Amino acid sequence: MQAFTLSSGVVIPLMIYMLIGFFIRTAGIFSRENFKALNQMLFRILIPLSLFNSIRGSDFSSVADIRLVIITEGLLIGSCVFLWYALKRPVPEVRDRSTLVQGCFRANTVLIGGVIASALCDEAGTALIAALTALVVPTINIESVVLFELAGGRKIRPLDLLGRIFKNPIVFAGIIGILFSLLKLKLPGVIETPIRSLGNAATPMGLVALGGVLSFGSIRRHLPLLGLASLIKLVLMPLAALAIVIPLGYRGGAIAAMLAVFASPTAVASAPMAQAMGGNGDLASEIVAATSVLSLLTLFGLISMLARFL
Repeated sequence: MQAFTLSSGVVIPLMIYMLIGFFIRTAGIFSRENFKALNQMLFRILIPLSLFNSIRGSDFSSVADIRLVIITEGLLIGSCVFLWYALKRPVPEVRDRSTLVQGCFRANTVLIGGVIASALCDEAGTALIAALTALVVPTINIESVVLFELAGGRKIRPLDLLGRIFKNPIVFAGIIGILFSLLKLKLPGVIETPIRSLGNAATPMGLVALGGVLSFGSIRRHLPLLGLASLIKLVLMPLAALAIVIPLGYRGGAIAAMLAVFASPTAVASAPMAQAMGGNGDLASEIVAATSVLSLLTLFGLISMLARFL
């Protein structure tokens, strides 16, 4: 029952936000084009502020186990490279493939991780999840930039690519957040309040925008890709991570951290990034919606299955 309460507590609010966006569009208050413009604001302002806020408050000393960090980072990078080439034949269109691969490794760790931590972990486990999330989010965003550079058919020159990575507002915000955390920097209260408030608006506004651009016709066309993305993101990725860490003796907070990083539905930020960087924005939005809904079942199953390890 705890597993179902946790998974439903995570997923149902996400669905409500998406439904609000859908009804706003069907009522004619906003058009799909308006919501796509809102996605640009999310990509350039709200999501970077949200990421900055979450990372600058992290205590990286909570991750004392370097092996766990290496395993997590290795799985994220390895899965991205493997999926890019493994899906070349079934998904030959690079625009779709880059969007699908991003949807498979990019998890909503900031939002879902906090919920999982508060429900399943003690204070040490909660600190571990927060710190690990802060470490992997910049990696995930850099991977996404590289993917969409490949999808755009641009020749990859290391220095040019490095410049484009640092110009990405989400990556840049993550780096600044890490600097603030490591240097223990604080913002003046008069600046802190609006930055925190705008950052807090990113997830609900992103989900509302996502619901506003969903199209049933597009969902039907993309149904095979949505099924594939959901299978990889919600089942295969977490099982692969757990198959590595459980035999190594990890329990408790470390297992919960793997759920937060690998079993969470696809991050809301993936849709604005795909749209802004030349990916398939509609497919990205649908992957977020599909994995969010289906995670009600998969999180319930995984948490129930892992009860003795948590």
